[in-house]
Amino acid sequence: MGPLDLPDPVTLRPGAPPVDAAALEAALRARVDGEVRFDAGSRAAYSTDASNFRQTPIGVVVPRTPEAAAEAVAVAREFGAPVLSRGGGTSLAGQCTNTAVVLDWSKYCNRVESVNEEARTCVVQPGIVLDELNRHLAPTGLRFGPEPATHADCTIGGMIGNNSCGATAQATGKVVDNIARLEVLLYDGTRFWCGETSDEEYAGIERRGDPRAAVYRALRALRETYGDEIRRRFPDIPRRVSGYNLDSLLPEHGFDVAGLLVGSESTLVTVLRAELELVPVVKERTLVVLGFDRVDRAADAVPDILPYEPMALEGVDSHLIRDERLKHLNPRAIAELPEGHAFLMVQFGGDTVEDADERAHRILARTVRRLAGHLRAGGLVVGLEPSCTAVFRADAGELFPGDHDVRRLRGQTVTLAELLTEHSPGYAPPRVPGSRALAQVHCHQHAVLGWDADRELLRRAGVDAERLESGCCGLAGNFGFERGHLEVSRACADRVLLPRLRETEAETAVLADGFSCRTQIHEFDSGGHEAVHLAELLASALPGAPDGGYGTRPAPPGRTAKALALAGTGLAVGAAVGLLRRPARRTRRVLAPMP
Repeated sequence: MGPLDLPDPVTLRPGAPPVDAAALEAALRARVDGEVRFDAGSRAAYSTDASNFRQTPIGVVVPRTPEAAAEAVAVAREFGAPVLSRGGGTSLAGQCTNTAVVLDWSKYCNRVESVNEEARTCVVQPGIVLDELNRHLAPTGLRFGPEPATHADCTIGGMIGNNSCGATAQATGKVVDNIARLEVLLYDGTRFWCGETSDEEYAGIERRGDPRAAVYRALRALRETYGDEIRRRFPDIPRRVSGYNLDSLLPEHGFDVAGLLVGSESTLVTVLRAELELVPVVKERTLVVLGFDRVDRAADAVPDILPYEPMALEGVDSHLIRDERLKHLNPRAIAELPEGHAFLMVQFGGDTVEDADERAHRILARTVRRLAGHLRAGGLVVGLEPSCTAVFRADAGELFPGDHDVRRLRGQTVTLAELLTEHSPGYAPPRVPGSRALAQVHCHQHAVLGWDADRELLRRAGVDAERLESGCCGLAGNFGFERGHLEVSRACADRVLLPRLRETEAETAVLADGFSCRTQIHEFDSGGHEAVHLAELLASALPGAPDGGYGTRPAPPGRTAKALALAGTGLAVGAAVGLLRRPARRTRRVLAPMP
């Protein structure tokens, strides 16, 4: 690659005197139709955005029109002052802060100037908030596709600066994929509309010989010189939003100058207006939330989900949920989360609820399809966690009543005790030392799975097991961790379970196959007892097992992490032995309409 003769970047001259802020303020007040704010309070307010960064601006201009903003840029240029455009202030990396004249577009420059329903486009000023735009467009049945998490506050200009995408990127792509044209202003005062440029249009621009022609000529030379390198080295990542979009200049992308400028963060041009490409509003939506034990496994599942064409896909880990809990945000939504420490929110859409639900059921059926060959060959699926196992034995049949593989799954899903007592000829369990245990039977064992096989297996292992008549332990999935439920949860546990444990000898084992039951026993005063799973109790009697113990467990999670793991039960059995490469977690349909 050789050097390319490009214009020098606009920089402050070495040794240039500082900007005369007082004279600049006076000139702006005299020439700009808008609010000019150079007071200390305004400068402090505009020194931050949604990040931890802080840079105090020279001053702030709130233009009433795009033309007023262009005049503000002209005044700033005369004084050698940098200019920064600011939208909703939602940036997370300091993009909305600089020692510059800050143009706040959001107060006045927020109009929808035109809508072309037939072409599915609209022209807007950069200060309009995304949700406001989509509300304005609602009667047309159209909307702007990209939807960042800050859609209630972010402006279209800010989205153009960031090349935003959000959860809907799977269906509608990034902002660069949804821009028809931009009206832009260079720092030197050059102003023009830009977008995709055919060879004929380029020739016409170049013939003019003006500053715009010089810009296009330099960009064309950059493309010709580095085009092959751009194709070879630009990351092929659907949500690549960092750096300049040099690939927009390639012939296969139509020499799209607007595409190049999207994501440039106010470093190249000031955007005065934007012509946006719109998409039809999806009439009905269904949300499926998938739970995973680790965030990397959630990421690994994405390629398997994409063929089902989700309209939105977003990942959330336990740290974000923890922070929301600490701030008491969205308690009802958090209570709907499935079991896990990382989550994928997968949204499907259609013209009717049935269309959207059908797409959701397709992904729910994926687990069954994965198990189909094993099931058709007569294989068993072993579940260790009662709530997850109960879904395969009961709920799955209600979701897919006519599916023969689901029927096989229901009939061929067994508990550990059923596997060892009914499907393992010749198996004899090891004799368990201590030989006395109290059993807290999980609610799903009571209601769906039964406990007779567990009782028989314990008898064969020489364990004198007493089944507590305690009913629900009180945690009830996520119930006990929700605000206002502590006393009810404790009262349930104090009715039978906890008093019985406190009066029981330390040598007596406490059995609880349910994670929620074990958590409740750990959290409250159980006389020093810790509950173990049936598998742990049997493993303690195997050769080489630690004396007087059940092996080493990972450190228990904190209260918030436990709440996450208890937030629901599983549609797919996470404890399926050796059948899936990744443990599948609960998938639950949550009706959560998005704006």
